[in-house]
Amino acid sequence: MLPLRGGLAPLTLASKAPVILRWLTGGIPAANCIAAYEPMDAVTQAASYSNLNNPGTNDCTLGVAPNWAAGTGWTGTGTQYLKTGLIPTATWSAIIRFSGATVGRVFSGETSKRFGIVPVSTTTAVYLFGNYTIVAAGATTAGVLAITPGKGWKNGSQVATIANAGTTWSEIYILARNNTGTADVFFSGSVQRMYLYDIDISSYMTALTASINS
Repeated sequence: MLPLRGGLAPLTLASKAPVILRWLTGGIPAANCIAAYEPMDAVTQAASYSNLNNPGTNDCTLGVAPNWAAGTGWTGTGTQYLKTGLIPTATWSAIIRFSGATVGRVFSGETSKRFGIVPVSTTTAVYLFGNYTIVAAGATTAGVLAITPGKGWKNGSQVATIANAGTTWSEIYILARNNTGTADVFFSGSVQRMYLYDIDISSYMTALTASINS
């Protein structure tokens, strides 16, 4: 680089750190994030349905449109739900940030195998992965919950071991249970962000929980 006239030091451009997408925090390969939804950060309700990891692929479609607001995300009041078009397998994981939960499944697909979370079930929370485990530590009205193969998580800590039984998986609905094609057990509360993966994200959980809250 040539010096500038008048004895000034040469100009240099400051290097920029690479931008790490929230859903890939910790080095998760982009190819293993099947969907990343961030309705709280969207600028319109229509944009909130986009899969930010690969827009146009695995976007949410409407069952019944939820309420939506920037900063809050999707809100269900007992009738609304979204379809993902995604059918999990035994290797999948999910993490979700939510608030204001009072009842229902924040996401779920169910046939003979179950994949979902019930944040509030009277005084407990329920994690579903094949079969279900009821967490005695208590219901969760707001925070970050996750499921990975054989494990349930709350705010970055493992709180459940989940049995894996059954033979058939079902499409994941958000704000409700997909009961073999029929939406029921509707969620009352709001969803801020949700990420889905086709790998076990247990080793990334601490960093990913901090990221989904950032």
